[in-house]
Amino acid sequence: KNQKTIIMKIKLLFFALFIIVSCKKDDNNKVSSVPSVSNVAGTYVGAVTTYINGSVSQVLPNHTMIITDIGNGKASITSGNLIITSIGNVSGNIFTIPNTVAASGQGFSVVEYGSATLNGNQLSIDLHQENSGGLIGQWTGVLTKQ
Repeated sequence: KNQKTIIMKIKLLFFALFIIVSCKKDDNNKVSSVPSVSNVAGTYVGAVTTYINGSVSQVLPNHTMIITDIGNGKASITSGNLIITSIGNVSGNIFTIPNTVAASGQGFSVVEYGSATLNGNQLSIDLHQENSGGLIGQWTGVLTKQ
């Protein structure tokens, strides 16, 4: 009877160990706390429309913009930026420049913000610049990843 109890305890121990091991999370399924900037990093070319206070100012037909990974879920527009602020956060396929005071002086300030969303190889941009003098600039467009 004592031997049957020991064998039963060993079987129960192996069964419990089997369940614990089979429930272990696979390292390949880990979700990184830092978003992958590689989704939006790259060189883009396309038409950008510039607005001043809501009216079309100009169209840039073949504008080139380069977005670079700078680490920790952040990216920077390193070439072809249309506003002063270039650093933003990346989440999935969206690059966001948060509200930022880009310039200020005596009685004057410039606030910028915007986003760029990648859908396939098309990057839709929407950048804004507002100054305390009442001028509002906006840049919108769709650029193709090269």
